[in-house]
Amino acid sequence: MTELHFNETVMTLGLSMVAAYFTVQTVRAGDRFRRFFALRASALLTWPSPPNVWAPYLVGLGFLAAALAVILWEKPFLHFYSQAAMAFYFVVVVPLLARLPVGLYRDGVWSEGGFVRWGEIGRLGLFEQPEIVLVLVRRRDGIGLRLRVPPGEYGAVRRLLRDQAQAGELRLDPGLAS
Repeated sequence: MTELHFNETVMTLGLSMVAAYFTVQTVRAGDRFRRFFALRASALLTWPSPPNVWAPYLVGLGFLAAALAVILWEKPFLHFYSQAAMAFYFVVVVPLLARLPVGLYRDGVWSEGGFVRWGEIGRLGLFEQPEIVLVLVRRRDGIGLRLRVPPGEYGAVRRLLRDQAQAGELRLDPGLAS
């Protein structure tokens, strides 16, 4: 095998992984949009997602990937597709995900990391310094999800959490509630 052929094989393998990763991320984002649109009518208290400080860089990376996709137009399809998938994800999907409002819904909480149903929350904590953050820990895997709470919504969030607990929707693990 010649060195040139080996290098092209390695590049194709690497770009295959890039293509697979961004295809999976785009499909996961599509599922997130589907879940959000099914939930949005049941909103109890929502607010805009906090700004992502990395968003301009991610969009810039997307435009760079789009330029590379144009350059790779006549190369093997997988080379082109890997860059096009990355560009689509960073230029289209990331800004759209940032527009989904977070907050409390009838069936659970839409946090910065996604949706968690009331019954899946094993622990939670409201931390007030330097910003107000609601941390939810999923019962099944112990993964914590953050939800930054605007100061003007703090009291309403506390009341809704209390109401969900009193209604039996939010059942925290004994001895672990904070």
